[in-house]
Amino acid sequence: MTIDALAPFRWLRSPDGDRGDVLGEIYCVTLLRGLDPAEVLRRFGARTSTQMSFDELDLAVCDFTMATGGGEGGGWVGVIAAGDGCAAVEPMGWSGLDGPTLARLSVGTDVVSVLRHDYACDYFHYAADGLVVTAFDPAAPEHRFGADADRLADLMREFGLPLEEGSEEEWDQRYEDLSEHGLERMFAMGARLTGVTFTADLLNGPLLVGAIAVQRLPLRGLPGARLPCRRRSSLECWQECVQVCRLTQILDILCPLGGRTAEPRAVALGAAAWPLQNRGRYPGGSRSEVSRHVARCASYRS
Repeated sequence: MTIDALAPFRWLRSPDGDRGDVLGEIYCVTLLRGLDPAEVLRRFGARTSTQMSFDELDLAVCDFTMATGGGEGGGWVGVIAAGDGCAAVEPMGWSGLDGPTLARLSVGTDVVSVLRHDYACDYFHYAADGLVVTAFDPAAPEHRFGADADRLADLMREFGLPLEEGSEEEWDQRYEDLSEHGLERMFAMGARLTGVTFTADLLNGPLLVGAIAVQRLPLRGLPGARLPCRRRSSLECWQECVQVCRLTQILDILCPLGGRTAEPRAVALGAAAWPLQNRGRYPGGSRSEVSRHVARCASYRS
């Protein structure tokens, strides 16, 4: 892999206040080959559409998340034609990773959906003809799932993504690179697979915007101290990360760790969320350290 291959996407890592930061901490971008914006909105379940600037879309998303508490995503998607197809942008959203939605989006074409979440897990999904072919977290690409999880093996190697789990020392050495440059790698692979290059200029023009059809998910119990597992869908993993992070934020206020009045179960739950909440911010912890931490917290909860 050459440095030039990732250069067009480094704007996505811009510091706060720069143009690249306009997408925020949470967003989903779906790249679709050979479809026009109206068809993309139809596949997202939108009944009507209107043209908006990105700032207007962002305001609509803000209103939606304020009304719903943020648990149902951003509610809106903006689509713009680019390259050989379209790019669909969901500020504060993740519908592009939803199984039924991704199946509809990819009927008869190739689709790449990229989820960015600053304090949980990023994800890459490649779907074709209604099937999720392969999906993975760019910080742990050795754990893949899908109908043909190894179909993109050569492309992943080309962009510097390891396919097999190495030793603990190797994992510690490569984690920083994978976590810092995973976003660029996902969009570079997406451009290769769909013919759509996601550039900052796309956010300057008008987008065709529609409301995403809401698919309510069943309520789940409180998640335990589990790290994302390839046997569960990435959407479930991401939702679990969000639940744990929110729980921890509440516990930090009501039951500070180490406080005299903190109830042991609450302390344990808050501590168990640490590997998920800080996964992208404290890369120094090895897998064995995280495993020991989770096991220790689980013993408190039993």
